[in-house]
Amino acid sequence: MKDIFLFARVSYLFFILPVIIHIKPLPEILKSWTPCMSPKLREWDILKITKYLDLFFKLRALFFSRRGTCLKRSLILYKFLREKGIEVRINIGVKGDNKKIYGHAWLTLDDKPYLAQPQINEDFKVCFIFPPHD
Repeated sequence: MKDIFLFARVSYLFFILPVIIHIKPLPEILKSWTPCMSPKLREWDILKITKYLDLFFKLRALFFSRRGTCLKRSLILYKFLREKGIEVRINIGVKGDNKKIYGHAWLTLDDKPYLAQPQINEDFKVCFIFPPHD
């Protein structure tokens, strides 16, 4: 039963997040998803959440674009990890060449990439971190 509830929450966030991002600024969304007091420690299985997200992204890639997956994945994982009491930060970075600018989003824990491939993030210049360092 817990798996069905978790799957439903991940599904809901996966499909509603693009609407939320168009309605609210990103810092406002993240602030509302960051507990002020010590959170109720949820017993989310982070591996299951990442598995569900990866499944959604694979299905989406079959019919739509692969673009924008890192931001959506990072935001959804941020919400669940913060609910679990894990103090991750979301990072957004950019890099470019003479023709294009690329963006990327990832999570860090203790300033190290978390649930991400570290080598991918190295080339990006961080332009946004939430919550900011004190």
